[in-house]
Amino acid sequence: IACCRWTIDIMQEYVKRLSDFYCAIVAPEVNADRGQVRWWVREGVPVINQQKYNERVLKEETYYGWWTDNENRAPMIEEITRLVRYHNVPGDGIEIFDPVILAEMKTFIRLSSGRTEAMGNWHDDTILGLAVGYACRQQASVLREERVNRRSHIDLVIEQQRLNREAMAHTQMAMFHPETAQALSGLR
Repeated sequence: IACCRWTIDIMQEYVKRLSDFYCAIVAPEVNADRGQVRWWVREGVPVINQQKYNERVLKEETYYGWWTDNENRAPMIEEITRLVRYHNVPGDGIEIFDPVILAEMKTFIRLSSGRTEAMGNWHDDTILGLAVGYACRQQASVLREERVNRRSHIDLVIEQQRLNREAMAHTQMAMFHPETAQALSGLR
């Protein structure tokens, strides 16, 4: 669950590296997917999948990622609510320490219609991310072989800083030299 906003290309690479490092299955919410899921699948990142009936072609198909809809959203939120409520019951609850999730929980409300959401101009991204992750836990807990040698956290931080500097340089170049930025965009 990310509490900051990255450009898509940097986020895709960072998630790929985290998946490699932790041998984790990625469970992206695909409601607003902008190509990330296809990229991860193409790059060999293990992405959670679901079987759904496609009424257009009249058969079951595999869909990568998690689709949140009216049918699964409410039960997911109710389950997270129950887990937090029973945080002190061994084996039954979860205790949340993340300040971003806790801040979102303080502004998460139930409307008169029964729907839960962030109030006003607040966000609920990390709450829904937590709910999706918990809903996918059965599929995501399958053990798998390590695919890469684990790199240290320091190596990942240094690499992320390098990617950030490159992204900043491309942004600054695009502001002052549009023709150079256009040529560089083909290098990605």
